[in-house]
Amino acid sequence: LRQHTHIYSPICFLHPNIVLANTGKKNCIIKCTTKAHAHNEIEFLKILRDNAVQNVPHLQNHYDLWHDKYHVLVMDYIPGEDIVQFIQRKGKVNEENTMNILRKCKKIVYDLQALNIVHGDIKPENFIIQPRNDGDWDVSLVDFESANLLNSPHRIKKITNRYAAPELTMDRCMHKNTDVWGLGMIAYI
Repeated sequence: LRQHTHIYSPICFLHPNIVLANTGKKNCIIKCTTKAHAHNEIEFLKILRDNAVQNVPHLQNHYDLWHDKYHVLVMDYIPGEDIVQFIQRKGKVNEENTMNILRKCKKIVYDLQALNIVHGDIKPENFIIQPRNDGDWDVSLVDFESANLLNSPHRIKKITNRYAAPELTMDRCMHKNTDVWGLGMIAYI
């Protein structure tokens, strides 16, 4: 990535393998991951970008590192806080606000399903809440490392057991209800 340091100015680490950076015009996320994980995430981020799906990060660029062993993904930065941070900061969230946020989460999941995509790792930490000037919020879904096509025979490699649908913990095959289960788990908390 040294050859690209003139393009990206690091601001801070958000996670051991995720850096918030600036391109001079806007902030972006730089994520370093293995080739296998990057290939999957790149594939689905391109589909989302090409279909102009809203409320997801769009892939700006990607680079191979260390003889193609690792990849660096450069994505749009979505400012805000995840649902867990939001609840911790606000304390108790009333029913109206909870339903508003859940409706927005559901819309994103249904937009993915319209493209025959299952996110595969629906959890509060993957939904980012961004406050708006009118007092409402925008909600975005991040981390497409576990994404897959509906009814794909391919098994996912990474799940968060706490929020995973039963079929994922048993045979790890995704279908339409996989992400709906995750939404139910979010509603429960």
